[in-house]
Amino acid sequence: MPTRTRAITGDGESWDDPDDAKLYDLLATIEPGQADPFLIVERLDGPSPDHYYMQVFVHDDRSYQIEYREGGPEAHFCAQVDAPLPGGGPDKVAAVLQDYARRGDAWRTDLPWEQWRTDPVSAWAKRKISTVWAKLRKSK
Repeated sequence: MPTRTRAITGDGESWDDPDDAKLYDLLATIEPGQADPFLIVERLDGPSPDHYYMQVFVHDDRSYQIEYREGGPEAHFCAQVDAPLPGGGPDKVAAVLQDYARRGDAWRTDLPWEQWRTDPVSAWAKRKISTVWAKLRKSK
């Protein structure tokens, strides 16, 4: 069976068809202050895999910026998730990623999605993610 989903960490490591536990673990290991504190989940069975993905960026205050894209720039959305309570994990964000990876529909209404716009954090995250993707494409 061909790979349908790929998870990619900020340091360029990737996992094909990760299960829910792996996605949770990958998300839980992202720490603010890391050089590249993000995780990408690509859908490889879409018309253009580079344009069908969900990505998570962890801010210094441990809040999350989540983006998804399903096609061109007009189909690019984002949401913010507050930092978890002390001792809490990234449960809400993990549930959204897991549902997205399984091709569910609950993730579409689990967060208050807004049209993506370029702001300093999004622009920075986009540059970092583009750099990682370029490195991954060269290594294959």
